[in-house]
Amino acid sequence: MSSATIVEALGRLGISEQVARLTLSRMVERGYFVRRRQGRRMHFLITDRCREVLRVNRSRLQESLTERDQPSANQWTLLSFSIPEVRRRDRRALRVKLAWEGFGPLRDGVWIAAGERDVSEIVRELELDGCVDVFTGQIRDPERVVRRVWELDTLRVGYDEFLRRWDGTGLPPEARDELGAEILLITEWRMLVRAYPRLPPEYLDGDWPVARCEEVVRRRRRELEPPARQRFQEILDAQPGRAGEPGRRAAPSPPGGAAP
Repeated sequence: MSSATIVEALGRLGISEQVARLTLSRMVERGYFVRRRQGRRMHFLITDRCREVLRVNRSRLQESLTERDQPSANQWTLLSFSIPEVRRRDRRALRVKLAWEGFGPLRDGVWIAAGERDVSEIVRELELDGCVDVFTGQIRDPERVVRRVWELDTLRVGYDEFLRRWDGTGLPPEARDELGAEILLITEWRMLVRAYPRLPPEYLDGDWPVARCEEVVRRRRRELEPPARQRFQEILDAQPGRAGEPGRRAAPSPPGGAAP
């Protein structure tokens, strides 16, 4: 995909060209994209590492948080890791994967999760044998540890804000059209899913709005996906040199719906 296509797509949610191109460069540096020049235009291809990230993200977003198996009340997995400084990329990747699995940072290099968690696949994938130690057992004051590791009040505010923005029919003010809105919707929900603490119910308020958020995500995606695909196709069609064609300018997109 050409850099111009990506810049235009990100522009649909208010991201400037300068920021978009800087982000593309960082994605290359981190091993998610590779650059390929075709004539006068720069194109980007996803790497195997990026493809795996997309696969994990997709599978996590398809899960229901409310239907996950609930861990026992006082059974915990403690993970300690020490990774050489020259492997900072692997350290960052480990933290991301641990967050997806419900772990939270107890202190630097020590993460904890409710229940018994098998992280052997993560360790094997990142080639961290000898860098990670895992323990399971009970802790004396789990409520204190939960409050220390997971900022539940802040997370609850995040769910409430998500509903305020998306539980309606309009588009958020920073989205130029349905394409920008769908990118924002998926991104904001993915961040909440990744931060979701897979804790026993007794540690969470009974009125957590997670189920309502999931309903809103499913409904808004059904509404936004068809026009978002059309908007993206218009961006592709407007790029010069596609399939040997000189390129054609897409018709201007209609304005997005007003905010509720």
